[in-house]
Amino acid sequence: MGMAGFSAILVGLSGNTGRMEPPEKFRIMALVYGSLGAVFLALLPFVVFSDETRADFAWTICGSVLFIYTAGGLTVLPPRSVNLRKTYPELFPLPLILTQTTGHIIASLLALAVVLNFSDYRANLYTGSLLILMFHGAISFIRTLFFRRNAANN
Repeated sequence: MGMAGFSAILVGLSGNTGRMEPPEKFRIMALVYGSLGAVFLALLPFVVFSDETRADFAWTICGSVLFIYTAGGLTVLPPRSVNLRKTYPELFPLPLILTQTTGHIIASLLALAVVLNFSDYRANLYTGSLLILMFHGAISFIRTLFFRRNAANN
């Protein structure tokens, strides 16, 4: 069972007998996006690289997939968090939204640098972007467990 499944179980065991609240749904979505995306993207080079593959071409493929993934996250996660902030301002503080959005932008720029071959250290740029995704997933995990609506209102 992954972190998302574990989070869903903890949310369910928290005593909330109704449906999951929109903030909880969003956080689990962000958790799955960050953590499972990073795991999948960390395994991608093992699939793309082979004895016959040119390293430049392989890094371009890996960086492109990573860029598409992080850019997709930028189009979905920040707008949803801003929208949820309107209803749940105590759960979605503006500094947190800005920090996570900035992290997504940096992850996308690192992926773009891999695609455009801006550095001889493409593996480091790729890994840096993955670490940002993992950090985003970790924030979502912690906030799902410890920053709940009922706890924020008490």
